[in-house]
Formats: sequence, structure tokens, C-alpha cells
Amino acid sequence: MVANGTFPFKSNRPYAFHIRQHFGYEGFNYGTETKVFGERMLPDGTLARLGRNEGVRKMQTAERKAVIGSPDLESLTTSHVERAFLTVRQELKRFERKGLGYSKSLEMHNLAVALHFGVYNFVRKHHTLGTTPAVAAGLEEKAWSLEHVVDMTEGYWLRKHC
Repeated sequence: MVANGTFPFKSNRPYAFHIRQHFGYEGFNYGTETKVFGERMLPDGTLARLGRNEGVRKMQTAERKAVIGSPDLESLTTSHVERAFLTVRQELKRFERKGLGYSKSLEMHNLAVALHFGVYNFVRKHHTLGTTPAVAAGLEEKAWSLEHVVDMTEGYWLRKHC
């Protein structure tokens, strides 16, 4: 398990306590990764002047440390979670900053998120996997079709409103 190093806690121990309390096992490894960003440098070592749209800082290092147990610090990364969050923000306008695609009720928000992840994991073929994540993980024999998802969604609404 990995988390970024910017917790509101003075220590990450309370987080680890909650993991143990809710998942009920002791034998886990937990570490943090803190990414350090800096100004862009020119070849002569001076700071580059950033234009109006070039305010993105370049990552210089990633500081990793073990908090509990002995995690493999070489493979410890938050990049997978960050990529998942980016995908959600890009595909679900409900998570876009300062956007108008917000949900008016928590129920509809939860259903939209569930539908997104259902399609993302069971219908959409990922280029790197060559199939859907559900098929790659062995949860399904074959990818679902969108028609199947629509039928399941329709069945859900009929059961809910009858």
C-alpha cells in the first residue's frame, strides 16, 4: 500500500491504524512517496523563464520511505492511483474543477461513478492489456457489450421503481 506524503496527520500511523481496524490484518507493508517538483533549468544551470502556459514544474525526485513493515521502495509509487484519478476527471465531468456537470443528488452521483467504473473495467478494452481489466484479472470470460450494460441498468431501474 502506498500513499502520497501530504497527509493532514502529523504521522501516518493513524492511517495505518484505520487500515488494520477496517481490513483486519496485521501483515501489510505501508510506505509513502513524496514527489519533489522544481523549476526548469537551462543547460547552463540557470532557471528557465516560464511563459504564461508553461507553469508546469518538472519532477526532480521522488522520496520514498517505509512507514510500517518493509515495503519494496523501488516499486512503491502513487502513479497508478494518480492516473486512475486523471481518467475519472477526464471522463466524468462531475469531477471537473469549476464545471457545470455536477450531480444534484448524491444517489445520482454514486450511480454515475458506478456506471463509469463498470464500463471502464468490463466494457472498454485497454490498449496496454489488449482486453478489459476484468478479463485480464480473470473476473470475466469475455468483455461485456454496451448493450449488456444498458440492459443491466434498465433492469436495475425497473427493480428499484416497482
